[in-house]
Amino acid sequence: MREEPEGIVLRGKLGEYLYRFFADTIQYKDYYSFLKDKRYIIFNGDFCEKDTVKRFQFAIVLTRIVFEKGLEVYYEHPKIPYDLKKDIFYFNPVILVLGLKLMELEDGNFYPDRYLKFREMLNAFERIKLMEKNK
Repeated sequence: MREEPEGIVLRGKLGEYLYRFFADTIQYKDYYSFLKDKRYIIFNGDFCEKDTVKRFQFAIVLTRIVFEKGLEVYYEHPKIPYDLKKDIFYFNPVILVLGLKLMELEDGNFYPDRYLKFREMLNAFERIKLMEKNK
């Protein structure tokens, strides 16, 4: 079993790991150019790499990756979290990532405003790579 980093994810680290997992490093010289082109994380001007990433924000990023790669075909309807309101703007991205088992519930809740943990990010990226391989 490999050792995984602990702690919460900052935008800069999320950008670096998106680049590591999903970029054609020949086409993109750095993660800023990759992110600007792919629009996985949308920013104008300052990237704010020291900002923390919340779980709902990560669900939105994952949704962009899933649709780009055509992985939505693996979706299975998940249990709706107790703490997720149907009229919130990130409802569909959260449901999608739960249905693809890219993120998990805790005690039936999604906890959208909790900070994303490194382990959660790596697990999601590894699952995407596995789905791509089996596609």
